[in-house]
Amino acid sequence: MFKKIMLPLLCLFLVACSEDTDSAEYASKPPVFAELTCTPLTPGETEIRAGQRFVVTLVQKQKGRLLNTTKYAWSDQQQMLQHKYVPSVVYDNQSENPTDTIVAPSAGTYNLTFKGTYNASGNTQWWAQKYGTNSLSTLDDGTGRVNYTVGGLLYFTVTVDKTIVVNP
Repeated sequence: MFKKIMLPLLCLFLVACSEDTDSAEYASKPPVFAELTCTPLTPGETEIRAGQRFVVTLVQKQKGRLLNTTKYAWSDQQQMLQHKYVPSVVYDNQSENPTDTIVAPSAGTYNLTFKGTYNASGNTQWWAQKYGTNSLSTLDDGTGRVNYTVGGLLYFTVTVDKTIVVNP
């Protein structure tokens, strides 16, 4: 009896939702990133230096929309940096720019990676139809690579890679 009732209700739900898959009004959209900035936390310092804390901020030029639980991860290819960041937010309530507080043990060039997984509250098809399921771009200054991926109907993944230089 339960199956006889639930199957028609499920079909009705899917049909009702399918007419909105192309609508921008119900579309989830990931944030679009413009730049990655590094700001020293040492008073009076203007450059990031080894052994001193600095904040890396991924600046959004366009906020995301209809997104709920979001997971953030920051890493470096060399696995030498000390990272301190908020790993999870509810994006529609906390849409601030993602940040990471870092300490580099030594001077050098580091390949920094941000990965954000944004769970969608609306449809993801609108974005996929407009930009594709996997779109690659650069940050506005031409440095750094940004990859936007649609994960089916449920989420977006945004990966940003950028090389930073830490001074002695």
